[in-house]
Amino acid sequence: MAQIKKISLVLASLGLLGASAAQAIDIQAGDWKLGIGGNVNGFMTSNSCQSGTGAKVVGGLACAGDSNIGIQNGLLPNEISFTASTRQDDLDISATISLWPTIDTTAAGQTGTGSGTPGTGLNTRQGFFTFGDKSWGSVKIGRDLGLFGSDAILSDMTLLSVGAGSGGFGGPTTLGRIGAGYLYADWIPQITYSTPNLSGFNASVGVFQGLSDLGGNYNAVKQPGFQAKASYDETAADYQQTVLTGFEQVEDALSDLRVLEQESKTQDAAVAAANRSLEQSTNRYKGGLENYLTVITAQNAVLTNEHVAVSLLTRRLTSTVLLVKALGGGWDVSKLPTVD
Repeated sequence: MAQIKKISLVLASLGLLGASAAQAIDIQAGDWKLGIGGNVNGFMTSNSCQSGTGAKVVGGLACAGDSNIGIQNGLLPNEISFTASTRQDDLDISATISLWPTIDTTAAGQTGTGSGTPGTGLNTRQGFFTFGDKSWGSVKIGRDLGLFGSDAILSDMTLLSVGAGSGGFGGPTTLGRIGAGYLYADWIPQITYSTPNLSGFNASVGVFQGLSDLGGNYNAVKQPGFQAKASYDETAADYQQTVLTGFEQVEDALSDLRVLEQESKTQDAAVAAANRSLEQSTNRYKGGLENYLTVITAQNAVLTNEHVAVSLLTRRLTSTVLLVKALGGGWDVSKLPTVD
């Protein structure tokens, strides 16, 4: 059994934006959009580690090293990222490069050793470009976070803080719960394809640079690595279906109103023609040229056409109400006109 006692004191923390390469500054240059983002942080940590007997989990980083006190970055190093994106030939194209310097200056990257001569560390965790379209997905080529285990670290609530200490083994950062709560996804060269959002379903699959074992034997890698990830967001799917249903209802209501408007114009013309026929029949009856049955027949034609006109008006009013409802509007009884 291993135990870690950790005390963390926040000395400084400044984030332009989150832990990923989120943009804090956007610059439009012609068809290209340039973005700059990053974060700066610093913490004082105190770790006390008591290791028990037996081998640690392979890849585990918890409870390694001696007790120490260090001033270092938290779970994340400092970061500055640069992005460029554009839309060319029906393709969304973007490129990202991020630099991750640390504030630690201790020997061999070991926090709490007391040496200040080696200098700070700097690594390039991201250097990739993507191209694609929302209709078929996107392809990523370059170095970025791996797929396996990526959700664990990206959703870690301590991502912008300290998390659990690694007892000095982690070097310039505390490593959070990496190696204790989850395995590290790592930043790996890759060619990855990601699907578009398919009603809440998303999937990614990629070919990755093969990695050496964790024992420090950096042998030649003869086979690539393969990683894949799939997720389903029921909330997004329900929202998307609600939006699609709303658009469908709006289009149906607009279509009904267009058709009913044309029918109403035609029916109004029919009512006018029936009234002219009734007027002519009445005049001929008064002149002794027609019997009263002709007048009754003309009156029945007028009544029939007026009934159809009123029915069309009712359908138009109903479609208007459905359109207002589909657009999210509405009213209550207090807003209706009063009848005197």
